[in-house]
Parts: sequence; structure tokens; C-alpha cells
Amino acid sequence: MRLLTLAGCSFLVCGVSGCGDDGASSGAGGAGGSSGSAGDAGSGNATTGGSSSGGSATGGSSNGGSSSGGTAAGGNGAGGSSGGAAGSAGNGGAAGSGTGGSGGTAGTGNAQSIESITCPGAMFSGQPNNFQGAAVDADPNASCARIQVDGEARYFIYELPDGYDANQAYPLVYGWHGCYDVAGGARYGYQLGQRANEAVIAVYPHSRTESAPGVPDGGNVCWGPPDAPSLAFFDELHAAMSGAFNVDQARVFTAGFSSGAVMSHLLGCKRAEVIDGVIGVSGIVPSGCTAPMPAFVFHGRMDPTVTFEPNFPNAITRYASTNGCSGAEPEFSPPNAPSPNAGPRVCVERSCDAGAPLVYCTDNSTHDFGAWWWVMGYSLNRLLSGN
Repeated sequence: MRLLTLAGCSFLVCGVSGCGDDGASSGAGGAGGSSGSAGDAGSGNATTGGSSSGGSATGGSSNGGSSSGGTAAGGNGAGGSSGGAAGSAGNGGAAGSGTGGSGGTAGTGNAQSIESITCPGAMFSGQPNNFQGAAVDADPNASCARIQVDGEARYFIYELPDGYDANQAYPLVYGWHGCYDVAGGARYGYQLGQRANEAVIAVYPHSRTESAPGVPDGGNVCWGPPDAPSLAFFDELHAAMSGAFNVDQARVFTAGFSSGAVMSHLLGCKRAEVIDGVIGVSGIVPSGCTAPMPAFVFHGRMDPTVTFEPNFPNAITRYASTNGCSGAEPEFSPPNAPSPNAGPRVCVERSCDAGAPLVYCTDNSTHDFGAWWWVMGYSLNRLLSGN
């Protein structure tokens, strides 16, 4: 994809965060059938659509059951177990041979199908023509879509990389919009697929129902509180994306501004078994997090909406604790980062446990994503490269 230059944009957003309950399950592949006098059918459990069949035997010889691991969508659940067992000898017969099944893909739960739709105008209000719904509808690599969550239709935009190959696993990154914004606004502001240095699948969830002012999350078109509807949406969305496309489950990232950052930090805390890195601009980190999480945190010191104090210091303290961070490295200036008209920018990278970096920057900006748009490409490419 070609890089589209964003000349700075601003979203009005707000939000505070709580914590929800975790949910995960793992699937196992079916065991191969064993043969006896008349051959007993083997049985097995398969997650999300995988099946297994036992072998049968008649008279002289028996064939061992063949089994394929269950394919599960979503999460970091365990893959299906592999292999049907070789059949034992029947009465007068020779032992059959079993064919080993393939392990299931990692995941949890039952994935539902993604329904591609004509893009609703409510998901794109105020965006330039090349980022309107008609542009998405005309893009063979992008689509507006919906899934069902607790009986309600929920909407999102997804973008596949050029030349998507179903036999190749791709990193997946979620971009969550801020309060009173829309999925099309996050797509325009973040441009995650365009800014990534390698091919990724990008997803922009939409907090509202198809027609404004439906407000299923938080009652004010933010991502919580309460957290439960937002987490339920994510769980179903990730399961659906993982079931429909080849997702590298070891590289699933989340990014957002303001309420979108609140949601990203919430996922890093409550879905740490799924999320592999967080990018948060002007957000809030919930308490009670225990798992290490690579984190890139940015906040303007003059922010009147999600205030710098105490939110930014709390975020750094909590990530430093979970990531095993000690002292700070010298201050640095990220490459290709424009200098905002908001005073000096200070960036620091802490010395943390391997695989759990903590990078953060501050300046004198207000609640303005236009001062921070560059962080999406910088942080995402750091996460993709693993350093």
C-alpha cells in the first residue's frame, strides 16, 4: 500500500476505564478410532468447526481413524491436538494404520461469519472523499462489515494487505476511535495499514449501531464504561477475523486515541492472552493488570479532557511494574516525528524485561491527535520488528 500523508487532524474524545472479566477456552483435536472385533468408532472434540472421525473395523482388518485438529478462531487458545491413533488388530485381522491430523490454529470460542455490507454513511461522517464509505466499497482490499454480538449487529471496517495470501499468516492491528468519532475517522487518522513497514490486516471497530445515535458501548459513543459491551464486541470480532483470515496470533496489536486509547489499554490488561502490544495516545490504564505488555504511551501535558495528571504518571507506573522496568534510557527523538507547536517533546525508553518494552513521550499539546498522528507508524513498526 502507498503511504498517505496526513496533515494533522483532531478528534473530540473523552472516556474513563474500568475492567471486565476474562474469557478464553481452548480446543482439542479428535482422537483417532480404535478397532476391535467389530470396530468401535473413535470420538473427539473439535473447536470451531473442526471434526474428527474414528476408524471402523470389519472382520479381518481395520483401518485406523484419521483425525484433523480443530480449527479455532480468535485468542491465544491452544491448537487442536494432532494425530489419529493406529488401529489395533481385530479378530483375525491385521492392525490398521492411522493418519495423523494437523494441529488446530490457536484460538477460542466459535467464530461467526463476517457479513460484508455497503458502507453506512454514519461510519464515515466528516471524512474526506478518499476515506468515505464509497471509497471503501470500491477498494477490493477493504470492506465494511458486521457481526452479531449478544443479538445486536456491530459494525467495523477491515483492510487486507495488497496481494493477501490465505496461506500466509499476517499481523493484525486494531484501531479504536475516540468518543463521538466513527470508524472511518480512525481509518483516516491512523492509517495503520499504510504506515506499517510490512503487510498487516487492519481493523477499525465502530462503537455505534448502523444509524446514529445508537450507543451500545458506554451510553455516549465511547468505549466504556461499562467495559463488558466493548470487551464482548472485541471477543466476537477477533474470533470472526481469525476465522475468516490467516492471522499471526503472536502479533496482534491494538492502538487508539483518547477513548480508543482507553480501550487499547483495557485490552492489554484484560485480554493479555490475545494482545501482543499496545499503542495509546491520551488514554487511561486500568488498575489490576498483572501481565507484561509492550506499551507505547503518549500524552500532552496541557490535555484538559483526559488530564495529564494523574493519568499519564499512573500509566507509566503500572506498565513499569508489569514489564519489570528499572531505570530509564537517555531521552531521544523518534525518527520522522514532526515538531508540533506545543513546546519540547520528551521521549524516554525504559530498561525493561526482554520482550516488554515501555516507550513514552510527552509535550505541551492539548487533547489533539494532530500533534501525535506520527506515533501510529513509529510505534506499530517497533512492535512489528520486535524491538
